[in-house]
Amino acid sequence: MAVDLPPGPGGVDAAQSAERQRTRTRLLRAARIIFERDGFRRSRVTDIAHLGGLAHGGFYRYFDSKETVFLEVAEAAVDRLGTPLDGVAFDSDPLEDLPDRMRASIRRYLRSYQDGARILGVIRETGPKNDQLCGLWRDPWRPDVVRHVEAIRQLQVRGLIETRVSPQVIVFALIGMVERFADRWLVDGAITCDLDVAVEQLARLSLQALRIPDRAA
Repeated sequence: MAVDLPPGPGGVDAAQSAERQRTRTRLLRAARIIFERDGFRRSRVTDIAHLGGLAHGGFYRYFDSKETVFLEVAEAAVDRLGTPLDGVAFDSDPLEDLPDRMRASIRRYLRSYQDGARILGVIRETGPKNDQLCGLWRDPWRPDVVRHVEAIRQLQVRGLIETRVSPQVIVFALIGMVERFADRWLVDGAITCDLDVAVEQLARLSLQALRIPDRAA
């Protein structure tokens, strides 16, 4: 007859670790909701803890401070957003497909920005006052950016795209254009536009800057 034995120490540790991770994830979700609702300055640890199912003091078993949890929420949001060029793959052939890849990449970025507009607005507001956050939000040499610069350089060597502008300027200008547009449109509400129009016009500007023929034009 089979006998159920109590879990050994390893099993208890694993269960406790899994429960701790679930609680931590719940607090991160709660923190994002509170930051989006109240902004960083007016948010309270008490509200985050209660929404996450803990007493005020329980919060500090998982995070040192409101600043610590905000930095983690911000890092996740920025990582999820990526850059407007992440799906372009300049180093992939055929080049004739690049306009479609450009449109798809810009669409993905703008949709991600729409989904995260509230927390991204809070990050933008808080970033200049926090060195860690500012570096996270404005890191100019993320690995994907370095890859884009090198791919653009190779296309220039092959004479396939605009050669009179440096690869760095091209990449940072294209990324900056779409990022700033998204910020003004989705955070500030300064631009009236729908997604399809935004994607099409930003893609056309990008392709014209690269001097890449656009079959959809």
